[in-house]
Amino acid sequence: MKNSTKLASAALVTAISFGALAPQVVKADGNVLTGKGKIEFTSTSTSSSTTPTNPPGGSNGGSNASGALTDSSAGNTTQVGPFGISYVTNLDFDKHSIVASAANAETYWANTWVANAGTTSEIKNSNFIKFKDTRAALDHTYEVAAKITKPFTATVGTNNTAVTLNGATITYTNPRLVADTGTEASLAPTAGLNANAVVTGDASTPIVANVNTASAPQFTTGYGEWSLLWGEYNSDSAQDTSAKSIQLTIPRGSENAVIQEGAYTAEITWTMSDTPA
Repeated sequence: MKNSTKLASAALVTAISFGALAPQVVKADGNVLTGKGKIEFTSTSTSSSTTPTNPPGGSNGGSNASGALTDSSAGNTTQVGPFGISYVTNLDFDKHSIVASAANAETYWANTWVANAGTTSEIKNSNFIKFKDTRAALDHTYEVAAKITKPFTATVGTNNTAVTLNGATITYTNPRLVADTGTEASLAPTAGLNANAVVTGDASTPIVANVNTASAPQFTTGYGEWSLLWGEYNSDSAQDTSAKSIQLTIPRGSENAVIQEGAYTAEITWTMSDTPA
């Protein structure tokens, strides 16, 4: 049987293919979470910015900054057992002016992740997820995947009409796997990283496909607790890639001939599934 654990987050989805057998849900408190991903369109463009531990490389304390992941506006967290996804950051694609009669697709970058914004404990880092496999098992083969389960939607007009950004996708690039404290870094499942993962609302997109090829009981790659980050935060803007690693693409032409003014939010469901060799 396959074990799966789910996390939902706005603007980002990674789901996984479960095959013929029905998955067995890992028992964990709050194993399904709904987060937020957002983009806002206005007639005038203005700039805006907005537990597990914060991964290393961020500002204000790095990997063990207290309170970093207790900010509910920054991401979504859940308790998991020995197998599952425990945290996902929310994606903020900022505020933009509407481009009228656009024929070509438009692209927008997700901002650098910010927690505890405007306080003395504010932290900036790359957007990331946290997952773990610390099962006492011979085989640690698994897949982490995502899918957009609710499209970017806004409510507009006096009648509160729901409008969507049809066919929008999110592309994740510059992935980095970091071992959490106590995890052996040499076991990182880097060979299974999807370096250019395009997440859609049509089907699940694998993000990490950890496949062990050694003979049992050597199926140890991927064992431990991991942070998967996209890009690398650096206070030097010339070296920072945290705000140029996750891209929202909105088709135009007939698919989105008119974009209405408003704040659009989406939901993304992340799934981790046991895929034994």
